[in-house]
Amino acid sequence: MTKYQYTSVAGAAEFRLLQVHPGVGSAPIVCSLEVKSLNDEPIYEALSYSWGDPSVRMTIACDDKDIEVTVNCQQALQHIRHPEKARTLWVDAICINQSSIPERNQQVPLMGRIYRQASSVLIWLGAEADQSDIA
Repeated sequence: MTKYQYTSVAGAAEFRLLQVHPGVGSAPIVCSLEVKSLNDEPIYEALSYSWGDPSVRMTIACDDKDIEVTVNCQQALQHIRHPEKARTLWVDAICINQSSIPERNQQVPLMGRIYRQASSVLIWLGAEADQSDIA
């Protein structure tokens, strides 16, 4: 596949939402991105997580193109996706074009509103390790 090319977010309240397609277990992550306006009050969940080591990357499929994400992001998406229906999320590392400084400068001030308007905020601390599931 080819690398994903972001389209611009033009309006002051525009942002991207990630539709994570259904899947289970270690099946590849498949998703799509769409531009929405916060003014339209779309329904979505926000994902908060530690990015992890930025030099270790995994590839997910987005609109039939490749997007590189950190291992922690990929693991979070794999664990929180629904097995039978799509899940709409806002994930900063994917929904903001991280290679565009102008876009980051436009989107970062919206983050407080993005989190406030989310129907819920999911927290991902990482995959189980060293019997952490008994904590």
